[in-house]
Amino acid sequence: RQFAAQVIDEIAAERGKGTKVVSIAAGHLREAELSQAALAGDAEFVAIDQDAESLATIRGAAGPIKVETIEGSVRQILAGKLPIPRADLIYALGLFDYLLQPVAARLTELMLDAVRPGGVLLIPNFLPGISDIGWMESFMDWKLIYRRDAEMLDLLGDWTRVSRAEIHRDPDHNITFLKVRRS
Repeated sequence: RQFAAQVIDEIAAERGKGTKVVSIAAGHLREAELSQAALAGDAEFVAIDQDAESLATIRGAAGPIKVETIEGSVRQILAGKLPIPRADLIYALGLFDYLLQPVAARLTELMLDAVRPGGVLLIPNFLPGISDIGWMESFMDWKLIYRRDAEMLDLLGDWTRVSRAEIHRDPDHNITFLKVRRS
């Protein structure tokens, strides 16, 4: 969430007041609490999640953060029933770890379609081989899909709309982030 907040602030610094940010499978949108641009009202959020209670939590905790909530699922997005709003930054934290590669690639394509020219797409995923996999699977019942950097880059498929793609790591080297700048 800290890296996502940093990216939100970077994009808002580039784009200025009114920067539009879309979070898919937003959960409680906790990364916005760490973003100076969000707290200053320079970034406006659209939070999409299938869980009405999570969306209610976002609305209740938003404070100065400008946020619109949309109840909807990834399945609806993939089926074309819920279009992703156009935005300067689109991301999905904690989602891709559950999606098989073809589904993840299709969602990446739809997300990139909705990123405004010069905007950014951000996708994190747990890395294979991290030391906590046994604990996560045994005690938290997390059965995740782990991806290497090459698998993250493969999500892009057609690179004609990509001006730059970067791989970043969290400080503990458990999560890889694909950060894509749209041309």
